[in-house]
Amino acid sequence: MQKESLVDKLKEDYRCIGTISIPDTLLFLVTFIPLLVLSKRYNKIPWQIIFTLFGIFVAQILPRGSFVLLSMKYPDLSLNFFAFEPLDTLISHQNFHPTIVLYGFGIATVGLMETLISSLIANNHVNDKSYLNYSSARDTFGLALANMFSAFFGGIPSTAALARTALMVHSGAFSRVSGIMSSAAVALLCSVLRPLFKELPMATVAAILMVVAYKLVDFHDLHILHVIDTANLYSTIITCAACTLTDTFIGLVVGIVISVLLNYSDATLSEILFVEEDEVFASPRTPQPRVFRVLIVQPQESLLFINSATVKNIIFERSLAFRESLPEETKKRLVLDMSLVRRVDFDGTKALGEIINAHREKGWLVDVMNCQHLRNSLVLCTPYQDLQKLEYTELY
Repeated sequence: MQKESLVDKLKEDYRCIGTISIPDTLLFLVTFIPLLVLSKRYNKIPWQIIFTLFGIFVAQILPRGSFVLLSMKYPDLSLNFFAFEPLDTLISHQNFHPTIVLYGFGIATVGLMETLISSLIANNHVNDKSYLNYSSARDTFGLALANMFSAFFGGIPSTAALARTALMVHSGAFSRVSGIMSSAAVALLCSVLRPLFKELPMATVAAILMVVAYKLVDFHDLHILHVIDTANLYSTIITCAACTLTDTFIGLVVGIVISVLLNYSDATLSEILFVEEDEVFASPRTPQPRVFRVLIVQPQESLLFINSATVKNIIFERSLAFRESLPEETKKRLVLDMSLVRRVDFDGTKALGEIINAHREKGWLVDVMNCQHLRNSLVLCTPYQDLQKLEYTELY
């Protein structure tokens, strides 16, 4: 079967405009619009479940055939959770055909990348890291186990549930318990409630998925990219176009290549120069001169998503050792010298803000120097802008 291109699909949609179903369209609209508004204003309520039950109820009270149902669209749909796949089928020599192996690696790559992206997105939305703390190694291991057990049940390879993850995060379901409950709910739907959900109208499914897809896109982040990192905004647009015109795997490969070309040459190293010195400050406001122990930090490369986490961790480790080597009453000052930093992207800006906030919360005096060439990139870095609002003497 030849794969349809985007143009072919658009042509088919245009030819079928005359066959549009008024009941399905109305059900889609009365689901999509309220769901979009309510899930934004009252995000603690599981509106998706409510509108799913509403769609099933409407389909039951109206004459059969009024809506296109899930069972009509996919008459052979089977969601038997207990359908184990025979072992001889799993290890059949047919499954080791070069084409299958090649596509298997492609599926694994897409699954891994979507899982890590989903985890990182969720981690960025959760401030309390006791609930969620991103770990690529842990998430990769979990994905491998999930795919292995999925095959034994006759399932296809899985990825992180991007839509479900976004829904849970925006609803405040951060804990591991919520993840276990989500998995249990999916198992329950597959094994017990499948007959009920086969009567779900496709218009309801489309409305729910469109709302979730819309909420996946953070337009505020796109605005930030436009302000502080235009190059990576173009990379985002090109990757989106590649995914739309081809498929997810090719789109991700295109995005990786562009990102490497844009960023790797600017952040091949994570070297940081540290200098410790004493500083004496005297002013008419203070009768006695104040002595500070200063830690000067000078990153040697750009601060980008490739190395920002590493740079942040190195600075935290060094500042912790610096603090522990001094008496508790000693006044400490952190100076970030950005003279050798050529670029700061979105992730670099966040890392810089976290460095500033963490040290100020510990009672350090923080200053960022030689960063005039980065002023556009740092315009939305709130911790940095807060420092600029202070007078020089107030820092002491």
